[in-house]
Amino acid sequence: MKQITFMVLLTFFLLTGCQSSPSADWAYSFIVYHGDNYIVSDNMIPDEDLGKQINTVEVYSDQEVNVNPNKIFSNHFPAGSKIFTIKGKDDKTLAVQTKDGNFEVNYANKYGSKD
Repeated sequence: MKQITFMVLLTFFLLTGCQSSPSADWAYSFIVYHGDNYIVSDNMIPDEDLGKQINTVEVYSDQEVNVNPNKIFSNHFPAGSKIFTIKGKDDKTLAVQTKDGNFEVNYANKYGSKD
């Protein structure tokens, strides 16, 4: 009887221990700003090239979730990260400021489009 109980418990722990929480397999890091999808680039922006602060990231998640496209969402930057224009660049290129520096983000497409 002890062996059966042990085997049942062992099977239970193995099955539940092998499950992981659902998380997204994002193809890239991004922010959604005003319904537009901006891809995070490797380019770092010096502080002196930052323009006007235009907003902050409102929602962070590395989980696949349905986020209101009117919210400023990122799968990379934490909520509260500041979003800036970049001097000399158009509105298709922005900067996101974190404790690790200022990251350039570039317009890719409308959020949710298949492009």
